[in-house]
Amino acid sequence: MELIARTSNPVEKMVLIRYEIEKEIKILCRVNNIQTYQQSIRKMIEELKKNKIIDNVVANLLLDIWPVLNKAVHSEIKNIDANDIDWVIEKGSALVMHLEIISKDPSKYWMISFND
Repeated sequence: MELIARTSNPVEKMVLIRYEIEKEIKILCRVNNIQTYQQSIRKMIEELKKNKIIDNVVANLLLDIWPVLNKAVHSEIKNIDANDIDWVIEKGSALVMHLEIISKDPSKYWMISFND
């Protein structure tokens, strides 16, 4: 999370957010005996939701921002509105924190709320 906060470049932030989200999703899957090998992020998110590791709001938010984060990784964000980029960075950063918290202590899922 520290690297994300340090960079001011929005593309770098989104690439780092994508990396951290994917890392935390895989950690959550492994500790909950959910297969990660040859599984898409979408499939892992659905499995985490099905197993009640993450709630519907978090799963839907992850699935909403994932395409924009992928575009950042592939340098395809020219046609994305600046407000949308800001929203993805804001929500993505909060998701990284949320996933880090619940991978360490699932009972603290409530510490970050996405119901706004």
